[in-house]
Amino acid sequence: MAVVINGNGTVTGIAVGGLPDGIVDNGTMADDAVAIADLAATGTASATTFLRGDNSWQEAGGGAWNYITSQTASGQTSINFENVFDSTYDQYMITGTTIITSVDGTRMEWQAGTGSTPTYVTTGYQYHNGYVTSNSGSYSGGSSTSSTIGTIANYVGADTGQVTYFEHRIFNPSDTTRYKCFSGSSTQYSEHPYAFLGQHVGTLATTTAVTSLKYFCENGGYASGIFRLYGLANS
Repeated sequence: MAVVINGNGTVTGIAVGGLPDGIVDNGTMADDAVAIADLAATGTASATTFLRGDNSWQEAGGGAWNYITSQTASGQTSINFENVFDSTYDQYMITGTTIITSVDGTRMEWQAGTGSTPTYVTTGYQYHNGYVTSNSGSYSGGSSTSSTIGTIANYVGADTGQVTYFEHRIFNPSDTTRYKCFSGSSTQYSEHPYAFLGQHVGTLATTTAVTSLKYFCENGGYASGIFRLYGLANS
């Protein structure tokens, strides 16, 4: 098709991509001419997100913890965050909100995975998982220096009114010279039924970079709840 300039200055006949690169500058474009759908940004634009400097739509937090992704539990045997941990952050945190399990009185556990298609490590975990309850001034806990899993919380409930909240941190997952460290806490109204406050620490004896984490139960799975992943800004 021939390029035609008619009497009122309108140009027709230019194919898509027909103009040389760089010929249309900011002053040439009309105001409000670029729609959100025309942007090459990642993520989802919404009323609760903003376009960050790395060209991604992110939730506006205003704090040090940057939201990455989330998963909603609904009958799964495990919740997996796969191939999401790298050197972007020195610390990552997974939070659990209104967690209900399918089996009453079970223990929440985790394993770390390596590789882009993760292989979950089943040896080399050390942990201590302790708690206090509202019916006693005593401290209780469990520990291991050689386990196949790490732990989050004990006696997680499945009945009406029972609920668990937790946070779980991994430090320097991409480090290839040191063993991996983990820590966190949990708050729950448990199957006894009592209020529980728990603390957990753990290590994994591997210098391989950790790319994934899997959360599962000693018995059963997750009936409901939300798992969210955050990264702690380095500056």
